[in-house]
Amino acid sequence: MSWRYQVVKYQIPNGYGGGVELYAIHEAYLFSDKTTIRSITVEPVPVRGETVTDLETQLQRMREDLKEFGVTDYE
Repeated sequence: MSWRYQVVKYQIPNGYGGGVELYAIHEAYLFSDKTTIRSITVEPVPVRGETVTDLETQLQRMREDLKEFGVTDYE
C-alpha cells in the first residue's frame, strides 16, 4: 500500500455559531491507482527525526505533497 502526506482542513466550532479553520498534515493511504485516498490517519503526523537532516527531508516531502495534492476537507 502506498501513502503520501495530505494537508487536511478542519472546521472547528467555537460554540457561538461560527468556527475556525485549521490545517494539519496527515498520512493518506492510497488505493492501487496511487491517486485515490483510501484512508487518512486520525491524528496529524509529527515532524521528528534523529537528525536535523531527517527533519529537513520530512518537511521538504510534506511541502512537495502539499504543492502536488493540495488540501482536502475533513469529513
